[in-house]
Amino acid sequence: MKNKNGFIIGLVLILVVSNSTFSSDIYLPSLPEMASYFSIPSRVAQLTLSIYMFGFALSVLLAGSLSDRFGRKKILITGLTMHLIASIACVFSPSIMVLIVLRFFQALGGCCGTVLARVIVRDSYDQTTSIRMLSSISAGLSVALVIAPIFGGLIQTHFGWRGSFVFISIFSITLLLLSLVFIKETAEKDNIIPLNISNLVSAYFYALKNRNFVCYTLIISLAWGAFFSFVCASPFIFINGYNFSPSTYGLMYGFIVLSYISGALIARKFSSKIGTYHSVSLAVWLSFFAGIFMVLSPFLHYQIFYVCMFIFLYIGAIGLVMPNCQAGAISEFKTSIGTISSLFYFIEMMFGGIFSFLVGHMFNGNFLLAVSTLMFTSGVLMLISLWFLSRKDFSIKSSLIVFKRRQSIL
Repeated sequence: MKNKNGFIIGLVLILVVSNSTFSSDIYLPSLPEMASYFSIPSRVAQLTLSIYMFGFALSVLLAGSLSDRFGRKKILITGLTMHLIASIACVFSPSIMVLIVLRFFQALGGCCGTVLARVIVRDSYDQTTSIRMLSSISAGLSVALVIAPIFGGLIQTHFGWRGSFVFISIFSITLLLLSLVFIKETAEKDNIIPLNISNLVSAYFYALKNRNFVCYTLIISLAWGAFFSFVCASPFIFINGYNFSPSTYGLMYGFIVLSYISGALIARKFSSKIGTYHSVSLAVWLSFFAGIFMVLSPFLHYQIFYVCMFIFLYIGAIGLVMPNCQAGAISEFKTSIGTISSLFYFIEMMFGGIFSFLVGHMFNGNFLLAVSTLMFTSGVLMLISLWFLSRKDFSIKSSLIVFKRRQSIL
C-alpha cells in the first residue's frame, strides 16, 4: 500500500470495523417504538439484537478462513454487499419476523470486517506500524460505541425506527464504495491456503484443550454476555422504566459506555506493569462486587443514580478485562493463530446472543432485575474461571482423562 494513501486506508478500516457497532447500537433507542409499532412484546423486539449476535458470531468464525482461501478483498466486498442489501430490506420490513431474519444476514455480511480489517493491517504493515494502526482502529471503535446511540436517539426522535435503517443503508453503501476504491488485495497469491475442514476442526480442538484459552475465553465471554444483556435491556429500562426520551437515553447510554473506554485505557497503561493475570483478576473482582451491588439495588428502590453508578462500575471492569483476556487466550499459540482467534470471537459473540435472549425472557419482563441477576451470575462464574486459571496443577486434557476413567468404572 502506498504511504500517501495510508491515512485514507486507515480511516476506511476504522469505518469497516465500526460498521458492526453502528448496525447494532444505532437503533437501540428505537426498540420500544418498534415493539409498539408491530404490537409485540419487548422480548420479541429484542430478538432483533439476539439474532444479530448469532450472525456476528458466525461471521467472525468464517471470515478469516474464507479470506485465507479466496482473498481479503473478495470476502470483504461480498460481506459488505450482503450487509447493504439486508439493510435496505430492513427499511421496508413488513413484519417483525422478516426483520429478525434480515438482521441475521445483516450481521453475517457486515461483521466480517471486524476480523478482516485487522488481517489486512497485519498483511500490509510492519509490526510497529501495525500496532499504531490497530490502536487507531480500537480508538475509532470506541468513538462509534459512544456516538451510535446518540445519533440513534436523534434519528428516532425525528424520523422513527425506519430512519435508523435508512442511515445504516447510507453508511453501508458509502463504506462499500470506499472499500472498492481504496482497499487492495493484501493476501499474497503464494500464501493462498486451500480450505480444509479437518484442519479447522483440529485447530479448534487444539485450542479447547488449552487451559489458558478456555479460562480466558470463558471470562471474556461471560463479561461480554453480561454487557450485551444490558445493551439489549437498556432502552426498555431507561425509556419505558425511567421515562427518558430517546435522545436523552442515547446520551445516557453514551455516558455509561465511556466507562468501558476508561477501563480499556487503564488496561493499556497498567497491564504491562502488573501482568495479564493480575489485570484480569482485578477486573473480575470489580465485576463481582458490582454485580452484588446491582442485585441489592431493589433495596435502594432502583434509584437512577445508584443503578447508573453500579452499571458504570461493571462496564468499566469489562473494558479492563477484554484486552487482557484477548492477549492471554492467544498468547501460547504459535500456529493457526487466525483460526484460533476466530474461535475465540465466535464463542464470545455466541454468549452475547444467548444472554440477550435470556434477559428478555426472565422475570416477566422486569429488565432491571434480569440484568442485575445476569451480571451477578456472570461475576460468580468469572471468579470460578479465574480460580481454574490460577491452578497450576489443572489442565483440560488431564481432567478429561480422569472423567473418562470414572465413566468406565461406573
